[in-house]
Amino acid sequence: GGGDDVIYGGGGNDHIDGGSGVDTLDLSVVTTNATVDLLAGTAICDGNATVSAIENITGGLGSDTLTGDAGLNVLDGGAGNDTLTGGAGNDTLTGGAGNDRLAGGDGDDVLDGGSGADNADVSSSFGDVVVNLMADVSTGQGTDTLAGIENATGGAGNDTLVGDSNNNVLAGGAGNDTLAGGEGDDVLDGGTGTDTAEFADASANLTINLPQHTATGQGNDALAGIENVICGFGNDSVIGDLAANVVSGGPGDDVLAGGAGSDSLLAGDGNDSLSGGPGNDSLSGGVGVNTADYSSATAGLSVNLSTGVALGQGRDTLEQITNVIGGMGPDTLIGNPDGNALNGGAGNDILIGVDGDDTLVGGDGSDTIDNSLAVGELVVNLALGSATGQGNDTLSTVENVIGGSGNDTLTGDDADNVLSGGKGDDILVGGAGNDTLLGGDGDDN
Repeated sequence: GGGDDVIYGGGGNDHIDGGSGVDTLDLSVVTTNATVDLLAGTAICDGNATVSAIENITGGLGSDTLTGDAGLNVLDGGAGNDTLTGGAGNDTLTGGAGNDRLAGGDGDDVLDGGSGADNADVSSSFGDVVVNLMADVSTGQGTDTLAGIENATGGAGNDTLVGDSNNNVLAGGAGNDTLAGGEGDDVLDGGTGTDTAEFADASANLTINLPQHTATGQGNDALAGIENVICGFGNDSVIGDLAANVVSGGPGDDVLAGGAGSDSLLAGDGNDSLSGGPGNDSLSGGVGVNTADYSSATAGLSVNLSTGVALGQGRDTLEQITNVIGGMGPDTLIGNPDGNALNGGAGNDILIGVDGDDTLVGGDGSDTIDNSLAVGELVVNLALGSATGQGNDTLSTVENVIGGSGNDTLTGDDADNVLSGGKGDDILVGGAGNDTLLGGDGDDN
């Protein structure tokens, strides 16, 4: 009849009609799992009942499934691990005790998980949704107010799920999602699509390993279905996987390794180390003294900072890179007008400093400083580890020197040196080893 009625349900195949008013079906004494769907007009709990003109439901002691309709519903799960779905109206969902799943649907809803580990579920959404557990708000299916929510599940759109200081489980679902767990030991599951784990607010040093599905430093997080990473303010370390990863280092002295895919490494501020790995990678150093690290490469490399291209593990593009570390093969490393540090690593390498005050380290193997494009007079002394004429360079573990077109003075050390004067009237001094002195053009001594 009329009025706001409370009807207590139980067993039996009943027909429950609330009549006019705002009426409640109360199953609080029911101990079994109840399933009530106001849109379908059904209630299953120790019998099969039909319901009509019911606006609100109070669940029982079991794990209940309560579904509203297009009106303004109040769904209270009570005890148990309940699933509450509001429907189209401005609904109020209260999980109560247990680990509950609350789906407000369209409308401006209130989702209160109560005690337990409760989930704000927007998986029915096809648009972009933002669920922010720190701010206790969800937008995209209306503007929902959240309380007592620990976990979130996204939908088919490009969702943004933000955790809080608790141990959150954030599941992006379909779409290109962004998951930010915050503090706590979180689970970040991107699902399908190209998904990003965001740690932009982190002040601690992060260690993120996509192949091992871990992220530590802001808690001990577990990762799944994550392709991209945004780091924080610390000195962060990121290892990519076989996918085409996009890794943003942010402030701090970061170490970013892309893995096997065609990766984009964006260092940001700080003195960063970037290692693209196999694939056609993009290495962008940003502000600071940044290093392209190819130390894991086994094939010979050609890395040219003047042109911003590196070949040998694919075709990499380099921006704002100052220093280079070569690999295990015979590498050719070419600097730019800045003061570069070129380290050949293993293999018989060729180092070309160009202008600037460079640090040239040959590493293992028989390594060569190539000044063949220099037009002024050079003074290169391997024993002293110095070279002047194209800046004031510092040399170490270099065995061979190629001069330029000027009148050069090339001096070896105790190793077996190959000194090639090139053009000009050069002076070649071999030192104590079994040396090869090649004067080239001009009147040489």
